[in-house]
Amino acid sequence: MTTPWREPGLYWHVHHDVLAEWCYDYEERAQYIRTQKPQDERELRLRLFQPVQGQLAAEWDKARAELDKAKAEWDKAWAEWDKAWAELGKARAELGKARAELGKARAELDKAETEWGKAWADHCYPDFTQKAEAARQARKEHQP
Repeated sequence: MTTPWREPGLYWHVHHDVLAEWCYDYEERAQYIRTQKPQDERELRLRLFQPVQGQLAAEWDKARAELDKAKAEWDKAWAEWDKAWAELGKARAELGKARAELGKARAELDKAETEWGKAWADHCYPDFTQKAEAARQARKEHQP
């Protein structure tokens, strides 16, 4: 059975440069101190590595719960943003395709209008097209 003070929580001297901080795994940290820290520091480090108790611990736990809640909300918002970003990318790709299709359709429309205009002119003014072309040629020939 795990001793209550070896549960995750606020501990003194988890690391040498921080007075009190959250420790998720007491046994893992204690084992690290026993095996990785300098031999002459181990006894003192293990003696100082104790849970914070009393009002500070309660206030810390409350603040930690609020932090965890805020982090969960942030994670949820981030996931929603990420999903929206992906949807925006898909929408932009679809917009690009639609613009390309619109450009192609516009080119076809312009071509058809030009052909229609020429056919209309040829039908209504059969001699006009030939006379206009002849006039253009004459102007070209008389230009200095």
